[in-house]
Amino acid sequence: MENPENTLEINLEADPDPIRPAGPTAVARRLRELMREHGLDRRTFVARFGWRNRSRGFRRLDAWLAGEPPNEDQLLRVVAMLGVGRDEFAGALREDHEAWRAREGEMWREAYARRAADPALYLEIPCGSLARGRSPLPPGTTVEAGREAAREASARSPGRRVILDCPDGRRFHYRGGEFEREGGLIVPWYPGFAGGRRYPAFGLR
Repeated sequence: MENPENTLEINLEADPDPIRPAGPTAVARRLRELMREHGLDRRTFVARFGWRNRSRGFRRLDAWLAGEPPNEDQLLRVVAMLGVGRDEFAGALREDHEAWRAREGEMWREAYARRAADPALYLEIPCGSLARGRSPLPPGTTVEAGREAAREASARSPGRRVILDCPDGRRFHYRGGEFEREGGLIVPWYPGFAGGRRYPAFGLR
C-alpha cells in the first residue's frame, strides 16, 4: 500500500518524545552525505531550501548537521529539494529512533537508581506546574504509614493534591482525604518539566 503524500516511507511505533543521544545523529550523517553527493555547499543548500532569512537558514542547517533533528515537514522539503526518494532517510530514522529509545531507557534507569539511593519518604504538595513543596517523613516510616500521612495531609488541605514519593519511584496521589492514583517517578529532564526538551519522532506512524 502506498503511503499518503504527507508521510515518509517508514513505519515505526509512535514515540512522542524520544531523547537525542550525544554526538551526530544518523539523520545528520545522511544529510551531510546527500549534500556531498549533490555537490551542495551550505550557501547553495540554504538558497535552494528557500529560507528568506539566510542567517537563520545557516543556523538551522548547522544545527541539523550537528544532530538537531528536523521535523517531518522540514525533512520532506529536503527530499523534495534534492529530488530523491522519501526512503533516503528511512534507515537513518530507524537508527536514530532506536538510539533515542536506548538513551531514554538508560536515563530512566539512572533516575530510578538515584532515587533508590535516598531511603527517605517525602510528602509533596504541588504549588504549580513545576514548583512543589517537599518534606521528608521521619526515618523508618513505612510506605503504609506514609500513605496514611499523605491521606491525612490531603484531608487538611481541601482542593490540594498531596503526593507520597517513595524510594522505589512509586508516587501515591491523594486529594481531599481520598486516594486518587499511583504514579511513577518524575525527572527534571523529561519533556514538560524544567530542563526537558521535546525531540520529535518526525510524526512517523
